[in-house]
Amino acid sequence: EAQGGVPVLGVAKPVIIGHGISHATAFKNMIVIAARMIEADLTSRIKESFAVPA
Repeated sequence: EAQGGVPVLGVAKPVIIGHGISHATAFKNMIVIAARMIEADLTSRIKESFAVPA
């Protein structure tokens, strides 16, 4: 419940996976995690870190 869920890496947009029996607190925390990923532009930063230099 405290964490809510975990990010799925390697996809184009933020995706958070939670347990099927998660309660409201867990869902709230998953939304917070997704918002932080968006604010930090995490998916783009991860993609850039794997880019092959030209």
